[in-house]
Amino acid sequence: MAALLLCCAQLTFAADNPAAEHVRNFGEVNERLYRGGQPTERALEELAALHVALVIDLREPGEHTNAEQEMVEALKMKYLNIPFHNF
Repeated sequence: MAALLLCCAQLTFAADNPAAEHVRNFGEVNERLYRGGQPTERALEELAALHVALVIDLREPGEHTNAEQEMVEALKMKYLNIPFHNF
């Protein structure tokens, strides 16, 4: 299962805000931390427009994480991969 954590500068809106409609399962953890499912390229564009500063990818490193890192960094966000191993 892929997961995504988002650290935001000053993002204050409801989880069902249409501006984040392409971020599956998007929700607020606290006032500076948000979470959501594996983002599409369109979802990453929406997050960048919402001033998300950091995308944390919990998948194992590989071809897909490399592609996501390139997309995130092209949108001027920071990318961090912290693999979450099944237990």
